[in-house]
Amino acid sequence: MKRRNFIRTTAVSGGVLTMSPASVLENTPSGNTLYFGVHDFVETHPEAVFIMRTDVDKKTNSQAILSVGEAFARSVFVQKDESDPGAVPVSHK
Repeated sequence: MKRRNFIRTTAVSGGVLTMSPASVLENTPSGNTLYFGVHDFVETHPEAVFIMRTDVDKKTNSQAILSVGEAFARSVFVQKDESDPGAVPVSHK
């Protein structure tokens, strides 16, 4: 398995476990799309390593960690058109 596929699979799995795709799409402007996917910047830079600094005060502060994780997921997973490659239907399990 290539690193790119591993990261994509892990990211999608982690995002699905922490939040449903419907909750990601409910705050989007149109909200009527039925597809989501990984942000185009992440797709076009498979060699990149993304580091996100946080303001979490302690590593045991689970509420703050969950909040930061949700913010990260909302920035990585975006709504897509059906015609976009890599678009996944919201109903996909």
